[in-house]
Amino acid sequence: MNKAASNARGASFNELVDSIDELLKRISDIDSPEINKIRTKAQIALSAAKSAWQDTTHYASEQVTNSLRWPGEHLREAPWRAVGIATVVGIGMGALLTRPRGH
Repeated sequence: MNKAASNARGASFNELVDSIDELLKRISDIDSPEINKIRTKAQIALSAAKSAWQDTTHYASEQVTNSLRWPGEHLREAPWRAVGIATVVGIGMGALLTRPRGH
């Protein structure tokens, strides 16, 4: 997911949260058992959604950071292994590209 799409989703989520907050404020004066029940359910759902969104963004950020860190750590630990793998891959690709093609 690119950064622009992520920012758009974050902005959409924030707009949704703001709209729900505004709706809850507008109906706070209504004193009806049914409205109070709905308001409580909406507040619980909103809190759960906020928490899930924060957990998801935190987890995604950690995953990106870890995936970017992984190759550098392995190259520092075993640079000759990386050179060997690159050599084998290069030889294999060269062999595939230079082999005669039978029609």
